[in-house]
Amino acid sequence: MRRTTERASGGNRPQKAADGRKGGKAATRKRRSCLLYAPTVQLDGEATVEVAAAPEAVYDLVADVTRMGEWSPECRRCAWASETTRAVPGARFRGWNRWKGMRWSRLNEVVVADRGQEFAFRTIPGFPYRDSTLWSYRFEPAPDGRATRVTESFNVVKAGPIIKLFERVSGRPDQTRAALHATLARIKAAAESSMRA
Repeated sequence: MRRTTERASGGNRPQKAADGRKGGKAATRKRRSCLLYAPTVQLDGEATVEVAAAPEAVYDLVADVTRMGEWSPECRRCAWASETTRAVPGARFRGWNRWKGMRWSRLNEVVVADRGQEFAFRTIPGFPYRDSTLWSYRFEPAPDGRATRVTESFNVVKAGPIIKLFERVSGRPDQTRAALHATLARIKAAAESSMRA
């Protein structure tokens, strides 16, 4: 009788999930949660180009955010969204973007505006976008002293699990890194064209 009862109750042995692994439904949910939260996507990147123009001249092109749509493959246009309509820390502007049929806009804030040295801004978290990305352009003299080395970079400094999952599935970070080169090529062409004019 005792032996029959032990078989019916299962004793203290752990149950197995349908896939043969231990833990049942709770363990399955935990594994799925780990997959969702796993930081398996590289959410940053940078690219560099040499431009035959002075650092201040290239900086002025980049810091004029109303021209951002001329450089970026993703950004359609930008407009100042604060009383200040020039690049100073704290100034805000809105950018309208398009990628693979999706359209959205983000409010941004200038965080660094050091003419001829660095221009940087961040996307401001808010409904419905809770993430934040820091975009930076650094300017330094090239080794030969006759050009400017421009480095564009992005770094997702805040991203929840849904954003990470979307980025991982869509492959967008890889395409964003590729777009850096296109952006810099357009800035280079505009800056060098101005120098020849």
